[in-house]
Amino acid sequence: MLAVAAAAGAFFTFGPGLRTRGRRVDAAEAQVPEVEAWAQPEYPEVLVVNRSPVPVHDVRAFVALGRRRAKCVGWIRTLPPTGDKPSRVAINADSRERWIEWQGAERRGGRDVVVEVTFRDHTGQHWRRDRTGAFAAIDG
Repeated sequence: MLAVAAAAGAFFTFGPGLRTRGRRVDAAEAQVPEVEAWAQPEYPEVLVVNRSPVPVHDVRAFVALGRRRAKCVGWIRTLPPTGDKPSRVAINADSRERWIEWQGAERRGGRDVVVEVTFRDHTGQHWRRDRTGAFAAIDG
């Protein structure tokens, strides 16, 4: 399934360099959970994996359809370690309806779905991965 997402161009791969509170650190130093999220334009769903050994909490998926501003479409209260097996984010009804409308109208223009994700780690720190893969600590 990950290969399909990568082929669709919507899978985000995040590099080892992270930015936290304006300072660049590596993942080992920050002990940041390895959370990745993506979407396939053909389906109104967001998939997320947690490759860290501990659960993450308050996982919120933000989706931008084409050039639109990213909006929160759904969330997962607690995401246990999943390895490479993705979990679906429960998408709210309004977001699902907008996504389906976008598929019929704007998708023909070749624009993609981009995903941003925020979550809280086991220490209570909130994190954000933006649409470019940049990773940052944020205030909760």
